[in-house]
Amino acid sequence: MRDQFPLNGEGRKRIAAVVGTALLGLGLTAPTAMADVTTINGLDFQLRNIWNQYPDSPLSVNGVPEASLPGGIPLTTSVPGEVRIDGEFLRIEEGPLGNFDFNTGLPFKANSHRAWFSDDAGASRFEFQEAFGFDISVDIQITTSANSPRKEAGFFWDIGTGSDPQFLITTDNGEIAAFAGTHPKASSVGNQGPDGLEFGGELYQAGDTANLRMVYIPPVRDPNTGQPIAVGTMQYFFNDTPAYDEPIPFNIDIPQIAGILPGSELALKVQTQGESFSNDATTATYVFSNLLITIPPVSALTGDYDVSGQVEQGDLDIVLQNWGTGTFTGDENALPGGGPFDGTVDQNELDGVLQNWGSTAAPSFDGGVVPEPAALSVLLVATLGVRRQRREP
Repeated sequence: MRDQFPLNGEGRKRIAAVVGTALLGLGLTAPTAMADVTTINGLDFQLRNIWNQYPDSPLSVNGVPEASLPGGIPLTTSVPGEVRIDGEFLRIEEGPLGNFDFNTGLPFKANSHRAWFSDDAGASRFEFQEAFGFDISVDIQITTSANSPRKEAGFFWDIGTGSDPQFLITTDNGEIAAFAGTHPKASSVGNQGPDGLEFGGELYQAGDTANLRMVYIPPVRDPNTGQPIAVGTMQYFFNDTPAYDEPIPFNIDIPQIAGILPGSELALKVQTQGESFSNDATTATYVFSNLLITIPPVSALTGDYDVSGQVEQGDLDIVLQNWGTGTFTGDENALPGGGPFDGTVDQNELDGVLQNWGSTAAPSFDGGVVPEPAALSVLLVATLGVRRQRREP
C-alpha cells in the first residue's frame, strides 16, 4: 500500500515522471534526431582504463586474450523493439596481477576495465539524452581468489564533468552502491534514508549472480523557459529490491541537472584491487549475462498525476497540495502525468481525478502495488472539507 501524504506537505516526496503521450499533452516533444536506448547493439572496449597499476596482468574478454581482442563486439537482441541478450554475453578474466608499476606515481593497487554501450556494433559509444527514459538490467557474477581488497562490477557513467556516477556490487563488504556525479545516490552500507537502510540492507556475496537494474524517467521542461516542470528520477534495484520505496529525484535546484546530462555514456565496469606490490597472485572473473534494455511504460490516463496506473488517493493529494500553483513540482515534486495541463492546478485537474476515480491503465514503470479506491461519496466529502478548510483564515 502506498504511503499517503498529509496535506501540509510533510512526509516523503512523491516522485513521478512520464514521457511519450504525457509529454505531448504538455506541449513538449522529445528530440527525434537522436536514437533511443533500444538501438544499442554492441560494446566498445576500453581496457586498463583509469587504473592500470598491474600492466602485465594476463587479461582476456570472452576467452580472447587482450592482444588479440577487437575494439568492440556486436550484441544481437532476441526480441525486436528492445535489447534482450539471453545468457552470458561478457566475461572478463584477469590475473594473477603480478607486479605493481611504481612509475605511475599512484599508490592505488588496482586495474579497471570498461565495456561501453554502443549503437554501431561496438565501433563507438552510445550517447544518452535527457529526454529519453530507460530501464536497464543485467546479471553480474564476481568470483575471485580474494574477496578483499575490493573487487567491484556494475554500471559506470561518463557524464563529462570528471565525476563519474557508478552503480556497483562489491566483494569485500558486500556493499551495493550508487554514488558520485550528478545522479541520485544510494548505499546498502552506512546510509539510511527515509525508508530505512537502502536496498533493504542487502549485501552481495562473492560468487553469487546478482541482478542490477536502473530505471530512469526524464524530467519535463517548460517549452518557453526551459526550466524543469518536474525533475527526472532514478530508481536502483538489487535483485528486485529497490533502493527506496519511491524513485529518487535529480536536483530540482539546479535546472541543468534535472536529469541525465545530454551526451552521457554508459559502460559495464569491472575493477580488481591487488594485495601486494610484487608477485600478486590475485585473480578475478566477472560474468555479465541476461541484459535487458527497454523504455519504461507510461500512463496516459487522465487524472493519473502520479503515474501509478490508477486514479486514486495519491492523485488527489497532488492536486490539493499544489492547488492554485503554476506547476505540479512544489513540495512533492509531482508531475502532471494525467494531462493535458492548462498552466494552473485548479478545477480542471480536480475534475480529472474525480471523474476518473478508480480507473486503471497500464502499470507504472516500477510495477508497484496501487491502493484500492475509496467510495466516491467519501472522496467528495473529504475533498470539499479540505478545500473549505484551506479557505478559512
